[in-house]
Amino acid sequence: MTVPYESSVNKHGRLFISMVLLIVFPLSLSAITPIPSAREKALGDSHPALVDDFAAVFSNPAGIAVLEPVHRYTGIDLRLSGTFWNAVNAFKGQNPAELFPLENGNYLGFGLLGPIDTGYAGAGKAFRMFSYASIDVLYPNAAVQSLFTFKIGAEFTGGWAHRFQLDRGVSLDFGFTMKGFYEQRYLGEADVVEFFGLLTNPEYFLDMPYEVIPGIGIDTGLLVNIRKQWIFGLTVDDLLTFEFVNYYDTLRNSQEGLKPDVSETRLRLPVISVGTGWFPGFADDIPWFGINGFYLSFRHLLGGLETYPRNYLLGITAGAEITFWDFLALRAGFSQGLLSGGFGLRFGGFSMDLSIGGEELSNQPGVFSVIDLRLAFALEHRDLQALKH
Repeated sequence: MTVPYESSVNKHGRLFISMVLLIVFPLSLSAITPIPSAREKALGDSHPALVDDFAAVFSNPAGIAVLEPVHRYTGIDLRLSGTFWNAVNAFKGQNPAELFPLENGNYLGFGLLGPIDTGYAGAGKAFRMFSYASIDVLYPNAAVQSLFTFKIGAEFTGGWAHRFQLDRGVSLDFGFTMKGFYEQRYLGEADVVEFFGLLTNPEYFLDMPYEVIPGIGIDTGLLVNIRKQWIFGLTVDDLLTFEFVNYYDTLRNSQEGLKPDVSETRLRLPVISVGTGWFPGFADDIPWFGINGFYLSFRHLLGGLETYPRNYLLGITAGAEITFWDFLALRAGFSQGLLSGGFGLRFGGFSMDLSIGGEELSNQPGVFSVIDLRLAFALEHRDLQALKH
């Protein structure tokens, strides 16, 4: 009697995974960059009008024109996301199994940006080099085979920007970045025991599908500044970006030097976003309190042209940030129909950012939402004496 039950479980499990893949897989293979920082995620997402820190100016290259020069020495950004983990139980002293109830779950994701994350930005020039890794798992329960995607990669970006001063307190900033990237993707299937066994036996990957994706591309952006109180931004990520995809049926074939089973060049669909930022001046005279801006954006204007079209409601993004004593920042945001929030701490050149919110993995609102937790650390140095343009 056991065999028919297991067969039924596996049958329904595979049907579940197939349905989820139809929703999630298009986004799991989406553009490698940009990768919003933990601060940006707390504010909803990367806003075209948000260009006042190292990570944000790579979301809109126009910000390179006026950012106070900042050197980033290193950074680490950790991500934990899932449809099932219960953060409340983490504070109740209960069994760890209550935090990750595998019998009810169907998605788990881990990510790491860094520890290589270094570069410079400001006064019209910028470059950045970073590494990243992530693993995303889809499964119906602990008894059924799960599908996972493991990614590891690196990117180097260099950019230039310039400010054009117009009349009546209006200025126009224009900038662009050129990037080169290299990513490896390991695509596998395993039950819970086999999955955690990967940590001690990487040879398991040898018989799983494998992809190598190098590429080059250009991003660009515009900013219109009006009397230091309003900023209107436009970004075009992947204005012209090529991916050179090499797919192997197994990793073993790649290591043995065999030709790829599929080799093709792909042109990414540009990601066009627009947004505005409002910076009220009524708090300028309060020494311990500041308003870093209110942001409203519409992202992925061409999302409807993707292979799996995105609902345009997912592109509405908003965020706000206030500061206390120049070292504590509180943030709130809205994106993809879900709320987010977090805080940041600054002590000299050291920073820590925490964000928690939701993310929609499907192309429709409320279909496959997950909880996303981010914790980031960075070590930077700002050159406040440098000339400003």
